[in-house]
Amino acid sequence: MNRRYLSQRARPENKRYLMLEQLGTGTYGSVRKAYDLETHEFVAVKQIKHQHGEFNISQTTIQEIALLKEMAHENIVRFVDVRSDPLEKTVELVSELLETDFFMYLHRVDQRLHSEQFVRSVLFQVLKAVGYLHANWVIHRDLKPSNILLNGDGKAKLADFGFARSFQAPPEALSRDKVRVTHWYQPPEQALGTEM
Repeated sequence: MNRRYLSQRARPENKRYLMLEQLGTGTYGSVRKAYDLETHEFVAVKQIKHQHGEFNISQTTIQEIALLKEMAHENIVRFVDVRSDPLEKTVELVSELLETDFFMYLHRVDQRLHSEQFVRSVLFQVLKAVGYLHANWVIHRDLKPSNILLNGDGKAKLADFGFARSFQAPPEALSRDKVRVTHWYQPPEQALGTEM
């Protein structure tokens, strides 16, 4: 769909984003591609649904918003906006849209076409993002291929700060948190019961 067509469509009352196709789903809700009717750019909208009775924004969502608003690094996804809809019981986190993620790249592209140089470049960019986070006392805790977004120019950006948390020196024991990382990507020391 081209931008001119989207700009000419009737703008829904009090709506800034025109929702397009769904990009993915998870336990939190879904991510959709949307068109920003003010900036005329495509964006990603993470819709977080609250299913228990009244409309409450979870502490995890508040923490994710706070961290994303503070992050400013070339290899971390750019935060654009946050919206809430008490009637729909959703919170929407809006960020820049990138073309794909590292998981899709690894599974859609023929293995013979995987350039060692490109994979090294992606990993270097991820390490730069992680270095920035750690220098600012933040740990991501959900590093996995689907949370590394890619654009057509080979730029990699770290996304999904739902499990991220700020820490201090000396670090507090992580055992206080119920959810620490995605279960399939736990580091061995954490799976074996370390508290740091």
